[in-house]
Amino acid sequence: MVLIITLLFSVVVLGGVVWLLLSLRQPSYRPRREQVLRLFEALHKGELKHKDWLVFTSVPLRHDPWLENLRLRCIDIEEQHLLGDGSRHLFDSAGREKLALLREQLQDALNQNC
Repeated sequence: MVLIITLLFSVVVLGGVVWLLLSLRQPSYRPRREQVLRLFEALHKGELKHKDWLVFTSVPLRHDPWLENLRLRCIDIEEQHLLGDGSRHLFDSAGREKLALLREQLQDALNQNC
């Protein structure tokens, strides 16, 4: 009798663990356009941390093709104009100008969707 109770308890616990693991989703990075605009605004003000920029440029944004295209353009600018953490701004002046144009395009896209 004790063996049957132990087996039933083990099956219930194991089933609960399996159910819990299947019901939890993997964490994902799916920023909305408004969040990316805030990221660009912080970048423009010189308040953006390098690690936040790296998260944005490192993770593909498959949920929004328009944002993915923007991210890829940002990577091109990053490769040419990134200064890093040593200065107030992450990018040199030419890079900030190019990113300001992308910020305006993002703002226009947001205004069209509203």
